[in-house]
Amino acid sequence: MTRVFPAVVTATLAMVQPAFATDTLDGIWKSEGYGFWLSLAGDQAQLHQVTAAGCVEMAEIGAMHRDGLTADLHDIVVSGAGALLGPLQGGLALQGDILLLDLAKTNHIPFTRQEALPASCDTPLSTDALASFDMLWHGFQEHYAYFDLRGVDWDQMRATYRPHVTAETDPETLLNIFIQMLGPLRDGHVSLITPEGQIADDVLPDWAEGLGAQGMVDVMRNAFALHVPEDSRPADSMGLGMTADGLGYMTLINFDEALVAGDLSMASIMGDFLANHPDMKALVIDTRVNFGGSDLAGYALAAQLTQKPVEIGSKAVWQDGHWLADTALRIEPGQEGAIWDGPVYLLTSGVTISAAETFALALSHFDNVTVVGTPSNGILSDMSFLALPNGWAASLSNERYLNAAGQNFEGQGVPVDIAAPVIPEEIANGRDRAYVAVLEHLARN
Repeated sequence: MTRVFPAVVTATLAMVQPAFATDTLDGIWKSEGYGFWLSLAGDQAQLHQVTAAGCVEMAEIGAMHRDGLTADLHDIVVSGAGALLGPLQGGLALQGDILLLDLAKTNHIPFTRQEALPASCDTPLSTDALASFDMLWHGFQEHYAYFDLRGVDWDQMRATYRPHVTAETDPETLLNIFIQMLGPLRDGHVSLITPEGQIADDVLPDWAEGLGAQGMVDVMRNAFALHVPEDSRPADSMGLGMTADGLGYMTLINFDEALVAGDLSMASIMGDFLANHPDMKALVIDTRVNFGGSDLAGYALAAQLTQKPVEIGSKAVWQDGHWLADTALRIEPGQEGAIWDGPVYLLTSGVTISAAETFALALSHFDNVTVVGTPSNGILSDMSFLALPNGWAASLSNERYLNAAGQNFEGQGVPVDIAAPVIPEEIANGRDRAYVAVLEHLARN
């Protein structure tokens, strides 16, 4: 299934730099991690991706609007079939010797000045199957972080499949080879993007197998209707209301970036809801089917659940066999008058995916939050993209989120405090084990 992939935290980098002018965005810039090279001149911007296999155009940038040492980037579209993912918006800011690229992630991507693009960018890669195989293999070799965790010998994959690829290999054969190489990773953030669409191997719990995306959503809508007699939907991806037991109940199907700011912001939604329900006993946030989206939207909701800053761990990027510097992550209190710091119950399952997992990881640090259900899916890393010379693209997991204790839940999911399985047949017949567990816990506390 296709998910939305697009924070506020930056790392301070101390590096030895060559002597360059520091008062302009113009120049050649190399990212720390990701394999990006950025060329800036006037109102022109070009983004390349470089691996040991060569250099390709990573993305087309529709427009750049400068303001001193900052710039807005509009309609950033991954090259070739990557255009199917839709455009991203971004921003640049020069801070000393470091250029920061903001793509609405929980970290900014730092770039350092370089004298010139790599020589490989002067020689366009062939668009044939062999060049595309090499770009995909090297891109994953340099940036995919979890071969050991997923039990895949990537060198052996190359030894097995490269002899079957030549410059004349047809697209269908190449696609099947790529699927055989990437499938064993069983990582829902690993995908191929071709003109026909996006191919991803989502690993789902038994209860969700065969239901499809709409079927899983319907299970959660049944649960919501079971608990909330009057359905309120302040946003398309959300249900919100009061249960007969005096609990606020919020269902989130994804974390839409519209929830970060504006009329549909979590601060606005929470402020209105709390004003209308001053006697609420607790808040249930149901993310048992949540396909991810904007990490910042999750953090925006977390900000409305605390009166004090909460350290929630760190994030780092993988490059060439090691983790780069960690970026500390923290949730700051949200808008006054719209904060609920009473009991919160977060419901999760194996279909709590991506941004819903970074939200769960953040809330696991809150004293007023109890996590109920089953562990999340285990794909917390953002998706990084790799452009291939034949016009295809791929996505991969190149980051880690650690909790404040230094634990990484990639591949296993964020754990729960109280176990409660999702059983669709029981929900359809009026019993939701997670909600029963919430009521029992609330009665004891």
